[in-house]
Amino acid sequence: MRGVLQGLERFGWDSVVVIADRLLLLVAGAIALEAGGGLQGLAVAFVVSRAAALLLAAVLASRQIGPVGVSFDRALWSELQRTAIPLGLFLVVINLYSRIDTVMLGVLRTDAETGFLPERLQCV
Repeated sequence: MRGVLQGLERFGWDSVVVIADRLLLLVAGAIALEAGGGLQGLAVAFVVSRAAALLLAAVLASRQIGPVGVSFDRALWSELQRTAIPLGLFLVVINLYSRIDTVMLGVLRTDAETGFLPERLQCV
């Protein structure tokens, strides 16, 4: 739903959704932890607050474009996949570019030179 708002250049409404999502996460998480819910309570608070943020985004998007529904248009999906290939390839290349230095250092230098000290990874 946020993608719909961004695609329609309704960045203000997208910001409203993001801020509401973060506030809901903060408040629900704090309440869950304060109530002694532990990790399970925090996980439930996370899911509930994210569902509420999704509902808010859906309401805002439907007000911008009309009712939102789910449908499948084979021609549209085929066209989307075909036109998304350049973006997908760009994302692959940028991820490889961002991580290739780690691989290169691992091959060209020793663990000590790159700062990888396996003895520090052992549990005490």
